[in-house]
Amino acid sequence: MQSVASAKENDSQLTLLEIHDHPCSIYETAEELKRQFVPYLQAGLVLGERCVYFIDESDENFVIDAMRVNKFDIERHLKSGAFAIIHTKDAHTKDDHFAEAKMMSYWSEALAQSQRAGFPSMRAAVEMTWALAGVPGSEMLTAYEARLNDFVDKNKVSVLCQYNRKRFPPSKLKAVIHAHPILVAEDHVMRNNAVVHHERFVEDSAELDLQVLMDNMFLIKKLQTAQDSLEEAFDELNEVSYMISHELQEPLTVIRSYQKLLAVRYKGRLGSDADDFIQRCSEATAIIERMIDDLWTYARITRSGQPFVRINSEQVIIAALKKIEPQLGAPLPAITYYNLPMVIGVEEQLIELFRKLLENAIVHSGSKSASINIVATEASDGFWQFALADDGAGIDSVRVMEAFRMFNRLDKRPGADGSGMGLPVARKIVEFHQGQLRISSQLGKGVTVLFTLPGATAQFESKSSNFGGELNGRRRRRLLEKHSRDY
Repeated sequence: MQSVASAKENDSQLTLLEIHDHPCSIYETAEELKRQFVPYLQAGLVLGERCVYFIDESDENFVIDAMRVNKFDIERHLKSGAFAIIHTKDAHTKDDHFAEAKMMSYWSEALAQSQRAGFPSMRAAVEMTWALAGVPGSEMLTAYEARLNDFVDKNKVSVLCQYNRKRFPPSKLKAVIHAHPILVAEDHVMRNNAVVHHERFVEDSAELDLQVLMDNMFLIKKLQTAQDSLEEAFDELNEVSYMISHELQEPLTVIRSYQKLLAVRYKGRLGSDADDFIQRCSEATAIIERMIDDLWTYARITRSGQPFVRINSEQVIIAALKKIEPQLGAPLPAITYYNLPMVIGVEEQLIELFRKLLENAIVHSGSKSASINIVATEASDGFWQFALADDGAGIDSVRVMEAFRMFNRLDKRPGADGSGMGLPVARKIVEFHQGQLRISSQLGKGVTVLFTLPGATAQFESKSSNFGGELNGRRRRRLLEKHSRDY
């Protein structure tokens, strides 16, 4: 199964699910259940869809309280009819039996009603524990799920079917997975290459399981080949970025120098319009300079030529703050850190990592009374997890992924004060050190950047300046995948 979106880039991949998607989710706890249905339904409501939650083992208060996360105004959506809570007894097991034809009619009428009420589409989350009650017809559940794919494909609807792993037997869950094109497990959304078309679907078929296993092996081989090709293409792209940023430095310096001469020698002599034009050109050049500087930093991360050394992370932060303070031209907000460990890395890059993250936190905190806190806890395999938290305005959880796009600023366009490369550079530095980086945020509650770095006891094949580059591609992938699972 292939992840729809990288877990490094967002808090919840379920915000990416769209109309025509028919995922199944496997959960074990109520907290895990909430993490799955809440972002899925909140995203639908933000998009103007009608959303329905079908309760069975939960109650209405549980669902409403869960939907209030991130200060989401669920009451407004309940009042407008955009959000509804319905018991499965009034839908799936109405009249004390389950029938596929009955449910297909139910979905068709519910969608039609939603569209008549002005909603372009509909999405639903269903607690599937109703199927364990033994009502007549429930033995046909997975065959119905397989055929529901056609209905979802042809209509403006999306259905998230939620299965409690502690209550459904493994054999049933295996059949459920075969019936859904998308699987949600923990916080991950995965395209399901084990899905079986309804015409071939036979529950508990050993022959079908064998074919799916063989298909998966062929797919894994293709994915490995594609990954190797992608790594080669990425190396070439990185080389292009390096060359572009390097070659543009000199002509841009010339342009900047002559703009300064024009501004000094001809100020007031060519008219106010000319002064304004020169000033605008100077400001635009400063923006380009910032973008090229950050692209240059980004391109050099894997080719710095500097050794990996043991370094006190507190000293790294102090060095980063010394670079930040003259640029900001104002007193820094309160920055606290404690229990910070010795780490292994390229010293210059680690300083740049904390510099980028602290600059982001300071800029987005937006007040002199703001505070930034940095803590570290021991993770696994000798790695440490750092958490850098600010108390600024925060980011809408639906837009978290956008923060990692190159040259993208959530609040405005790239400027002389920032190019939108802070998080992309920080993430690349962390990944070069075989760590992982993600952000967690809620509107009004600030941003926390979570990332891992190798501690003094971490073991690597190489501690040279080509630490990332010398590792064989497959070997590097295995290390990253293993650490990602632990993280």
